[in-house]
Amino acid sequence: MTRKRIFLDSADIGEIEFWSRTDLVSGVTTNPSLIARSPKGDYLKLVDEICRVMAKRRRPLPGPHLSVEVTEETSEEMVKQGNRMCAMASSRCVDLHVKVPIGPDYLEVITALSSGGVNVNVTACATFPQAQAAWFAGARDVSFFFNRMKDAGIDAVSEIAEYRDYLSAEIAAGTKPSAIPEIICGSIRKPEDIHTCWDAGADIVTVSDKILRTFITHPVTDTALKQFTEDFARWRS
Repeated sequence: MTRKRIFLDSADIGEIEFWSRTDLVSGVTTNPSLIARSPKGDYLKLVDEICRVMAKRRRPLPGPHLSVEVTEETSEEMVKQGNRMCAMASSRCVDLHVKVPIGPDYLEVITALSSGGVNVNVTACATFPQAQAAWFAGARDVSFFFNRMKDAGIDAVSEIAEYRDYLSAEIAAGTKPSAIPEIICGSIRKPEDIHTCWDAGADIVTVSDKILRTFITHPVTDTALKQFTEDFARWRS
C-alpha cells in the first residue's frame, strides 16, 4: 500500500515556493480557476515558472508531481498543448501530469495523450462510472471533486470507496499495480475532509494553502509554545 500524500492546490508562485521547501507536500495541482487568480500573461510561461520553483526542491527522479489542465478548445490542440507542457516540465525534472476533464468529448484526448506516454490526470470525476471510464481511456490519475459531489447529493465517500474496491479487485485478479490509477481527491473545504478522503481510499488529497495551514495548527500547540517562550525569557533575564 502506498503512503497517503498531500498535494498543494494552487497556482500562486509564493505558496508553491513555500510548500515546496517542505516534505509535507509532495506535489502541486492547478486548474483554470486557480490560474485565473494570477496576473494575466502567457499560460505556458506561468507553467514553466511553477516548474522552475518546484525544481529547486531536489527529489528522486522523476521529480515532484505537477498536474496542469489543458485549456485549448479542440481535441487536437489539447493534445499538442499537453505534449508541449510535458516537454517543458521534463527539462526542469518535474513529473508533469496533464489534467483532462472527464466526458465524451475528452476521451479521445485522454487516450491520445496516454498512448503517447503522457501521464494523464482525469479530473472533475463525480461518480464511479466516470472514474471507471477514465481508467479505460488511459488515466494515470483519477480526480474526484469531493465536496462538489456532496453538494450535488452524491454519497462521495461511497463512490470513492467503490472505486478503490474495484481497483483492488483488479490487482487481486492479476492487473499490475503499476497500471492502476491513483485516486486524487480535490474540492477540500476543511481539514477533516483530508482524513475522510484517505479513509475512503484516496491516495492523494489536494489542498489549498489555507486548509494546509489549518491542518497543522492547533490552539494547544500555540499555548504550549507561548508558555515555552515566556518561561525561557524569564530564565534568561
